[in-house]
Amino acid sequence: MKKYKVRLNCNSFVDVVVLANNKKEAINEAYRCADSCPQNGFDFGEFLDVEDDDEPVNQSNLTA
Repeated sequence: MKKYKVRLNCNSFVDVVVLANNKKEAINEAYRCADSCPQNGFDFGEFLDVEDDDEPVNQSNLTA
């Protein structure tokens, strides 16, 4: 698994770091893990560079 930082767009940008097997799975995990968007939901923005200290939000789900 690899760490991905996914930028989602609602009324502002939300960056979500997730562990996933590929980019498609990373986008789906980011949508699932992000807090809800009060408008019509999130739109995928882009992939960002992952920093060394970025911790995936879905890590506990995968190791439990």
